[in-house]
Amino acid sequence: MKKVLICDDSRVSALAIQHFMTQNGVYIEGTVFGQKDFEKLIETSDKPDFVTMDMILPDGDGVQCCKKLWAKWPKMPVIFFTDAEIKSELRAQLPHVKMYITKPIINKKIVDALKLI
Repeated sequence: MKKVLICDDSRVSALAIQHFMTQNGVYIEGTVFGQKDFEKLIETSDKPDFVTMDMILPDGDGVQCCKKLWAKWPKMPVIFFTDAEIKSELRAQLPHVKMYITKPIINKKIVDALKLI
């Protein structure tokens, strides 16, 4: 069974992601709602198979979280969930992102993303 860490500023989005992941056989290793909590989570969690990340967080951003994540677990796959269009310059900074999914979250998009992990 694959394991995931979830970081999203919206509890509604996080619950939707959790639901879709568990429906597709993924174990939720942990869920947090901001950068500081994410940094604590990656220090205390077992290594997941992948991470879902929101781009905009109340106390930081997904790019900085990914940099911390990859410092601990290089090449860890990430699926980004975002309300915003991701510019190509930003994509270049995030080489291990497997897919960008624009909110609102649709189950089919998550299933497609899981196939890339």
